[in-house]
Amino acid sequence: MKRRLTCVLAAVLALVMLIGVLPMAASAASNSITYSWQGSHAYDAGFAQGTINVSVDGSSGGTYYLYWADDSVALSGFQPICKLSIANSASGSFTMPENTAIPAKATCVAAFKDNADAGGVSIANAKMTYKLPIDKAPYKTDSDLLYRFASYSDIHITSGESGAQGQKYPFDEEHLADAFRTAAARGVDFIVTTGDHVTNHRNDEKGRGNPHYPEEWNTYLRILAQSDYVNPIYEAIGNHELWNYEDEAVSKTAKDWKTGSDYFCNMTGLDSTVATVNAQKAYYEITEPKTGDHFLFMAQEGGFYTDANNQFSDAQLAWLESKLTAYENDGKNVFILEHANFDKWGAGDQVNNPIYNIPLKDSCSSTVSLKTILKNHKNAVLLCGHTHFQFDLNLNYSDNNKTSATIIHNSSVGAIRNIVDGTTRVNDTSREGTEGYIVEVYRDATIFQGTNL
Repeated sequence: MKRRLTCVLAAVLALVMLIGVLPMAASAASNSITYSWQGSHAYDAGFAQGTINVSVDGSSGGTYYLYWADDSVALSGFQPICKLSIANSASGSFTMPENTAIPAKATCVAAFKDNADAGGVSIANAKMTYKLPIDKAPYKTDSDLLYRFASYSDIHITSGESGAQGQKYPFDEEHLADAFRTAAARGVDFIVTTGDHVTNHRNDEKGRGNPHYPEEWNTYLRILAQSDYVNPIYEAIGNHELWNYEDEAVSKTAKDWKTGSDYFCNMTGLDSTVATVNAQKAYYEITEPKTGDHFLFMAQEGGFYTDANNQFSDAQLAWLESKLTAYENDGKNVFILEHANFDKWGAGDQVNNPIYNIPLKDSCSSTVSLKTILKNHKNAVLLCGHTHFQFDLNLNYSDNNKTSATIIHNSSVGAIRNIVDGTTRVNDTSREGTEGYIVEVYRDATIFQGTNL
């Protein structure tokens, strides 16, 4: 029998996310918080989906910030659930998205007035609180935890000359060091990545010349060697690993695949077996040793421009299909690691953003084939990245209305991006602009904690 896999998104230092809920709140009173639980998991512990309603009486109107809290203080390390501007003798509400998690240690929702940063603020100063029902108690790190891993994407180590041609990530090395430091501090068993470890940019404005691939990979490995993180790291290849061409025309073909993928195989070691490295094949699998869970690492094979041509060979798609079919009924979790998001399908790309427009598109037959595979194997979980879109945009989770595998989109270690007015991409070049997941796998759920690294 398959283990039921419930993917739950939680956001540390960002929004926290999980699943469903059913109406169970009492009628609203003056200066009160009620919580109407909704969805298919309304009675399940740990699931936060529902509508929080805040009502105020008389002249108590103003700006209220809602926080997850324990019995004493607002939980440290979490941004507000939401901000509500409420008129006198009125109410305001916020609806938690599907698959949003109640964070561990939370026992209530607390409302603080006119306080934009209530982390650590005493419950005694809260204007009102809502006590979580005992049957909604969150998941906790206990004997049910099977293992923990970090999921990172788009690290983008950038050499000086490489960055001079438009790809500028000024805190790339600091952010990678942060990511390894966080993984060590959180005690992850291993790290998985979904591509773009380096920027590998062209030398000049016409796109000619050799990239700074070796220099950037050596920087990546040096930061890893200097960190306190000592457990395994397993990488999937992204499009920037393949930006290895002499002119723009070549970049739209698969001609740049061989050199980039060979170097990737040699620098990462893949699954650290001689046979795999010698095969120079950048798609592979690992098995989690405690549970036998499966991790399948895919590889782009069509060059830098993800939307321009087929990214997955028939051989790679046949390999993926055979693995998913073999693991369909073995009771294990199956995670697929793949770099690029899909165009307006799944997670990560549900916005009108013409400036960033190279997702996997249906004009490429291999994209259609991959989507068909994901529709036929709904119990799998695919992790991707590529856009750098920050967690707060809430583009993190989709199972295409329960018609496909679960797709979870990652942000970026190197530099997160935001959307302005629905169309404009903004590179976040701040020191704080770095995000990734810390993932906890339980017997009946997997929780992705979106984390400011």
